[in-house]
Amino acid sequence: MSRTSRTVGLAGTVLAATACVAAAQSATAPGDPRLQSALRVAAQIEAQIGAADRNCGIFLLESNRPVESTEEFWQGAATRGQMIDAVRCVIDAKRRGQSAFTLWQRAGIDATGFGGAAATAVSDILLVEVGNQRPDGVTLAPCLRPRVLKNGTIECRNAVGPLSSGDLDRTLSRLRRDVAQTAGEAQAATVDEASGRLRESAASGGPVAPERVANAIADVQRAVQGAGVAGWPACPRHHDHPLEERDHIWYCPRDRVFVAEIGGLARAGVPRVRQ
Repeated sequence: MSRTSRTVGLAGTVLAATACVAAAQSATAPGDPRLQSALRVAAQIEAQIGAADRNCGIFLLESNRPVESTEEFWQGAATRGQMIDAVRCVIDAKRRGQSAFTLWQRAGIDATGFGGAAATAVSDILLVEVGNQRPDGVTLAPCLRPRVLKNGTIECRNAVGPLSSGDLDRTLSRLRRDVAQTAGEAQAATVDEASGRLRESAASGGPVAPERVANAIADVQRAVQGAGVAGWPACPRHHDHPLEERDHIWYCPRDRVFVAEIGGLARAGVPRVRQ
């Protein structure tokens, strides 16, 4: 099978670039529905990160491409090598103080699914996810040290799997240290309560799902805030909003960056609350 993806290079902001498409890729007409879907996704990315300084490639599926097997049917528009180069382009832009993105179309029944990466000068690399059944729902998820796998997916260093009893003990111990050092020893009792419930689950059912640990951390955060430590833990970058837990790392939603691992709030500059 001949699989030739359509790579559309658009300079500057995507919203102003439609007129450049014919010159950049004559086989992709401005009215092509695949391109229109890509431009819509790109516009939604820019609505979240601001106007992009660099476009690191928009890869579209070949129109009416021949398909000879199920495996070929699900092949996306970008090869692994193209994905690696595009992600490197986004990382390079970030290092140069620029915002950038890349998109690749995914195969499927209606091929409205897209993946990709984006970043701003102050953000982590953000994975772009658009489901085939949700073409208008663009999700940007922070990704530490992205690595493109052979199957065409991206692995992030911050991905968390099920926790063993030892991993759970270390995570809860570090969470308790965060609370004690920045909200006071009296508030650390909230961690002890959550720890007991999770350890019971680990003892009876094996490894604990990361979602359950994340829910426990969120419960502790709400309890500390409800006890009068409003805005805990305070973001050391902006000081006017709390950090959030993402993949067991404290995260700034405004700048889309990871600030500190669980247990590292004091080292990251989160001040101790005066009580």
